[in-house]
Amino acid sequence: GADAIPWAQVRWSEKQSGYVDVRRLSDLVGHTDVAQSQIVRLQLRPTDSDPALLEQDLAPLQGFIGRFPNSALVAWAKLELADRYLSLARWAADDSNPNGPNYQRALELSQTAATLYTEVGEGVGPPDRERAAANGKEAQRIASIADAKLNPPPTAQLVADRQFIHRGQPVTLSWSTENAVRVTVEPDIGQVETQGSREVYPTQ
Repeated sequence: GADAIPWAQVRWSEKQSGYVDVRRLSDLVGHTDVAQSQIVRLQLRPTDSDPALLEQDLAPLQGFIGRFPNSALVAWAKLELADRYLSLARWAADDSNPNGPNYQRALELSQTAATLYTEVGEGVGPPDRERAAANGKEAQRIASIADAKLNPPPTAQLVADRQFIHRGQPVTLSWSTENAVRVTVEPDIGQVETQGSREVYPTQ
């Protein structure tokens, strides 16, 4: 297009800043001076960059994938996109964040990353396939942690006010639960509130 960057300028940019802005990928593809194999070797923004910068890379990479679905670079672009989602997921799940972790966002980002890593498949070379496999497992791990934080398993505690009784004597059972929606005390008592107590008369 009219905004296409000449290859010489790309090379200069690479030397000056260390990476070529991902927002120019669409301009580079199809340029007569730029072979796809050369674009693959471009160093993009490091995935440990500031999250705000990585956020800027998402839409351009998605646009590139949509604009050139048959390009040999699609799998590579998906891998780059997945790496950015994974970095953002790590950041969202980090306890040291000024505002605390955002597990809902971490879950969404890591699930998206895991899907993209799967889609990369055989479309990249062996080293990048290994990277996709390893990072895919990391994305799934973060998703599992975030899901556990968002949906913790229920727990319950049940105690009696005395340790020994004779048959038919009263005993008070008290219980408390966390993350429980429905609580049932068996046998005989049945469904109860998530916290409470009940006097019972055991016969056996």
